Amino acid sequence: FDMDGTLIDTDVGEMILRRRIAAGDSLPGLRALLGPGDLLGAYEAALVGDVPERHYLACGLANEGESPAGLQARVAALFREGAVGPRAPVVALARAFAEAGHEVWIVTGTLRAIAEAVAKQINLDIAGAIGHDLRRAGDRFTSETVGPILCGAGKVQACRARHATPPLIVFGDTVNDLPLMELGILGSVAVPSNDGEMAVAAAARGIPVALLH
Repeated sequence: FDMDGTLIDTDVGEMILRRRIAAGDSLPGLRALLGPGDLLGAYEAALVGDVPERHYLACGLANEGESPAGLQARVAALFREGAVGPRAPVVALARAFAEAGHEVWIVTGTLRAIAEAVAKQINLDIAGAIGHDLRRAGDRFTSETVGPILCGAGKVQACRARHATPPLIVFGDTVNDLPLMELGILGSVAVPSNDGEMAVAAAARGIPVALLH
């Protein structure tokens, strides 16, 4: 399962980034990536050209200086406030797969620690999460990224590196998920938020589309 937009209804990594910038937290790694000036404006300018890897890298770096426990608490607070919520039908399917004895994995461009925190909040028993990491100094995340940022073909490479066999079924919500979705042994299901670009692209590849409102 993809996470942002698939298992949950928003991009939790970006939400954390925006809140830490608004709080004035020291984020030297993010500053080094985005350059001088208004940090939020620099982040939004960096998204021009639709380079998802840059987005996910920035959102990962927004956790610099945080502890794993602090990150867990931050994600829990977002759910408690209602700022982030599950896409209930998809989460129900994921739980059903887990209860039937299948391994459920989250494959995401988001920081792996965030994916693990999200799984805890939606009460989803996962075999693991595949995403990038930040190296730690003591009990704090640094700005040193470990592992590739997973988008498009990167998700395929990461899954093949972890598993010898392809996934049984894949769920995703954006065109960046399509390369991985094409690996599904039984197939895949697109769960975009509307009937726009993703729905058209998935249907063109013979992937069923479920619009969940």
